[in-house]
Amino acid sequence: MEMQIQETVVQEAIEKTGFGQFNLKIASLGALIYTNVVISIISIGYVLPAAVCDFEMTTIDKGRIAIAPVLGSCFGSLFWGFLADLKGRRISLMSALFLQSNSEILMSLVSNYWALLSFKFLSGFAIIGEIALLFSYVGEFQPAKYQKKILSWLSFVMVAGLIIVPLLAWAIIPLQFEYRRHYFFFRSWNLFVLVCAIPAEILGIWLIFCPETPKYLAESGQTGKLLKVLTDMYVENIRGTPEEFYRTLENSEYPALIELANSCANKSTSKEEKAPSKKKLCTMLKDFKKQRQNVFKAPYLKRLVVLCICLFCTASSFYSLLMWFPELFQRFAHFEALHPNQTASVCSISNKNSATNTTMIKNSFDCVQEINTSVYRSALWQGLTTLIPNILLPLLVDKLGFRFFAVTLLGTSVFVTSGLYFAKSYMENVILSCIFLAVMSTSLSVMYSFLVILFPTNIRVFASTISVFTSRIGTIFGNVTFTYLIDDYCTILIVTIIAQLLLAATLSLTLRA
Repeated sequence: MEMQIQETVVQEAIEKTGFGQFNLKIASLGALIYTNVVISIISIGYVLPAAVCDFEMTTIDKGRIAIAPVLGSCFGSLFWGFLADLKGRRISLMSALFLQSNSEILMSLVSNYWALLSFKFLSGFAIIGEIALLFSYVGEFQPAKYQKKILSWLSFVMVAGLIIVPLLAWAIIPLQFEYRRHYFFFRSWNLFVLVCAIPAEILGIWLIFCPETPKYLAESGQTGKLLKVLTDMYVENIRGTPEEFYRTLENSEYPALIELANSCANKSTSKEEKAPSKKKLCTMLKDFKKQRQNVFKAPYLKRLVVLCICLFCTASSFYSLLMWFPELFQRFAHFEALHPNQTASVCSISNKNSATNTTMIKNSFDCVQEINTSVYRSALWQGLTTLIPNILLPLLVDKLGFRFFAVTLLGTSVFVTSGLYFAKSYMENVILSCIFLAVMSTSLSVMYSFLVILFPTNIRVFASTISVFTSRIGTIFGNVTFTYLIDDYCTILIVTIIAQLLLAATLSLTLRA
């Protein structure tokens, strides 16, 4: 109960800092980090068909690369939750960005399949930290009135990643160049991976100059730093002076805020700023255990179980198709080149090409693997289509709520996925895939936003860790089922995806925010 009161007090202090340039700066940083996450996740979809000859990959080999970052994220979801509680949201988020960037830079330079797999594993380990901490970091700076809108706008700006990646792939991967020396080679797809790694490095540097969230500083007893962050927020938002903010706190109805203002006036916080209270690992483990005990009580237990199931089903369905859409479009292009004027569905195309997809490509030096330009065009249309629901979400979320969007979007995805089974032309599949990506990308953003809305600060780290870990398990399940079912059991694959989406849509009716 004490921690909930503390959170209320800090939230009241945040309300008094107003809303303005500081909040927009933090939200912009969050949106760019989310965009970077999307770039890292979907860029691998273009590497798979481009590097197939260099590593002599079968469908199973491609599946390992798609699953490697997800497997890394399963371990990362636990690690980053502990680190965020031990060192804070900012340090953890910054560390995740640098780890992701450096892993992908090294990944662009390796010429061995298993080394590529290992660095993609580390990249996934880092990416999950960004996802798990991003919404908490941005949300904990925002006044309650603007919190939902800011979290919703994150998903809108994130759409930039869905547009940027196919454009970058289209501009870089078709380039005809190669550097080869002994066991090392560097081709256009390596350059593409390298370029996609740069944003994370820049954002990590940006975070060095950003503050820790007020709620974490209050939790860890760093009142000196807490007051400084709140004052900086007030000065940047209101264009007032620190003295005016202190007077605002003194007029508060909360004794803790009055005491905070008086401590500054008496200059008694300098010692705290030099030697702030930091959590020890044993203390943090006890806190984590306490969070676990609290989250297993009503009403949070029910919320956590429902949200975990929804995240599992949503992530499994979304990522299993997201990372494989370029491969599917490439198969369509290959089929149409061999069988002009014939129609086919996703399942029939996979069955007809299964022999090609499961045969090792030998003599990779002489092999030429070009991605059809229609793949880039289709992916670009997918990215542009996602703008529509991601614009509507922040504009209407206050009136309709996150639950309305979750149920509506997931329900729409059920019908769209069903349509993929019956679609008989390339254009029909492109249209349906555009709608699927649009509604599912927004659905996943809504689910992550629920973490901030449904759980208070004192149990949010534990709830986020468990929820995001569950979503990673779902992603692994989705990619494994796709890898092993797409060539020979495509119908079962589509039915499985539909069932998961239907379950998530139904359970979303019980989430209230």
